[in-house]
Amino acid sequence: PVAVMTDHALQMHSEDIEEQLRTEDGEIEEQLHKLEQMVKLLIHGKFTPEQAHYFCLHALPRSTSAALRLRLPHGLAQRLAGYLHFVLEAAAALLRRPDHWQVAEVVRVILTDAQAYHFYATSAA
Repeated sequence: PVAVMTDHALQMHSEDIEEQLRTEDGEIEEQLHKLEQMVKLLIHGKFTPEQAHYFCLHALPRSTSAALRLRLPHGLAQRLAGYLHFVLEAAAALLRRPDHWQVAEVVRVILTDAQAYHFYATSAA
């Protein structure tokens, strides 16, 4: 596969998304969109094997975990649910390929951690 970005650029881009989700800086919608675009690159084989390994085992699970920790109003909670659905569908497709077993890590994060996090605002102030 031909990499669409360098290893360093992938790592920096991934860390920036995770940090913005963790600190709630920037548009949450925009960060989820960036993650979806990166998942699409993975699905279409645009990452090198090393990049796919890093993205599946580290970047995507960490960013998804950060997104799950957010307290969101209803509209954004719906958007997050859509993102999780997209990632789970992509993971199911990738798990059919023997070279993408690492994507199981993000599935583990979603299935085991989601119930511990909040998908709603604490109050309507």
